Amino acid sequence: VLVVEDTISTGGVLIALIRTIRELDAEVAGVVAVVDKVHHGGVERVRRETGVAIQTLLPIAIEDGRVKVLEGDVDAPV
Repeated sequence: VLVVEDTISTGGVLIALIRTIRELDAEVAGVVAVVDKVHHGGVERVRRETGVAIQTLLPIAIEDGRVKVLEGDVDAPV
């Protein structure tokens, strides 16, 4: 199963979905998230709790009520 998510924040929904897929004896081939709210730490949490790496397309941060698109290597606290 390839999981495609619109936005990842804390990763809770993806963790639950991955666990459900596995309970149904299916394999998670990969996860793609279009938007990654990097300062919420969801990508690392999902990897830590499920072992599944997530490919993201658009890392963002919310600063002073505005969306900032991040480029290059992103150093986000978990």
